[in-house]
Amino acid sequence: MPRTVAVAAVCSVLIETAQYVAQQGRVSSVDDVLLNTAGAGLAALASRRWWRRR
Repeated sequence: MPRTVAVAAVCSVLIETAQYVAQQGRVSSVDDVLLNTAGAGLAALASRRWWRRR
């Protein structure tokens, strides 16, 4: 779970940074990073039953 959240946060930061650097009229936001990370964490919790080792 912590690894999944960390990977999601890093990927989200990279995407937001690319949007900022590219300056193609897109807005980069810290809120996007937080919400994407929270969504990945919730999805990991919801699907935990399927990926947990027995």
